[in-house]
Amino acid sequence: PVTADLVLEAAHKLADRMLSGGGELLTVLPGTDAPEALPDDLERHVHAAHREVEFTCYAGGQAEAILLLGVE
Repeated sequence: PVTADLVLEAAHKLADRMLSGGGELLTVLPGTDAPEALPDDLERHVHAAHREVEFTCYAGGQAEAILLLGVE
């Protein structure tokens, strides 16, 4: 079963992997099934692990994906 902890861990790993090639901005769009804590938790992780990266989150609301991330 998919738990909130698994989603948060996967979000950390995905953000780290996407930012490993560089980037200045991480845009986060949590879906309707995303854990409520995801945006704040992911922002803390990104600021701790990638201090140079700006973090932006918008209410995605998509039902087909728990989380969408974009790096610029």
